[in-house]
Amino acid sequence: LYQVLYPEAMKAAIEKNYMLIKSLIVKFSLMMFLCGALAFSFIYTTSSLWQNFFSGELNEYSIQLILIYIVIQWGVIVFIHYHPIFTALNGVRANAILTMVLNLLFTILFISGIYAFGIEGGLLAILIHYFATVFIKAVCINNKLKVN
Repeated sequence: LYQVLYPEAMKAAIEKNYMLIKSLIVKFSLMMFLCGALAFSFIYTTSSLWQNFFSGELNEYSIQLILIYIVIQWGVIVFIHYHPIFTALNGVRANAILTMVLNLLFTILFISGIYAFGIEGGLLAILIHYFATVFIKAVCINNKLKVN
């Protein structure tokens, strides 16, 4: 997806075609949401058929944790197009700095979360990391599109 979207976003950014960028955001968000909804529905409704294949007996709690993780990943997929658009509008350097800072914070949160709360702490750290990444990039993209 990155390889397809980045050249289009870069071309639109160079041409200052911000309406195209807004259109890409809306189209990709909707498309990824619908694909994720279908995938999650399939996984959820068929989980009783395949869950024992991967790890033997899973209790209800383990299944809930797996489904929470899948929902988090679904959220990541819905906003995955923000990464190439952010890079196209703000540059590789800004993306690298943001990624390094957020990954450092994630590592600290993940280790602390696992230590303090177990696997739930790890899931919370993953959720916070993804939310922070998308939120910061969305704000930067929105500010860039508003200014121009």
